[in-house]
Amino acid sequence: MLNSHSKTGIAQIVFYVPVIAVATFLVAFRHGRPRIAWVLLLLFSLLRLAGGIIVILLVNNPDSVGLTTAALALLSTGVFPLVVATLGLLRILYQFFVLWCTVDLPY
Repeated sequence: MLNSHSKTGIAQIVFYVPVIAVATFLVAFRHGRPRIAWVLLLLFSLLRLAGGIIVILLVNNPDSVGLTTAALALLSTGVFPLVVATLGLLRILYQFFVLWCTVDLPY
């Protein structure tokens, strides 16, 4: 049976895998050269993904001191910069969809 910690770990994995894919695309193909914001988003998303995996492993092996230390370190790493970078990504996606979806149709 899954407890709340393992559900949170699964939710982190499900959320950050697409974020990593989008951030990798933005690092590789946007603006000709990678912007530091996308590199940071990619780095922090990878850390959060690793944190989710470590939490799931920690639920199965709660006596491991190494997993506990790794989970605490990875789950608290860069939360605020990741939130700010994610908000920037959402702003760009919102602007993209607003520009592409608001086309004047001739009547």
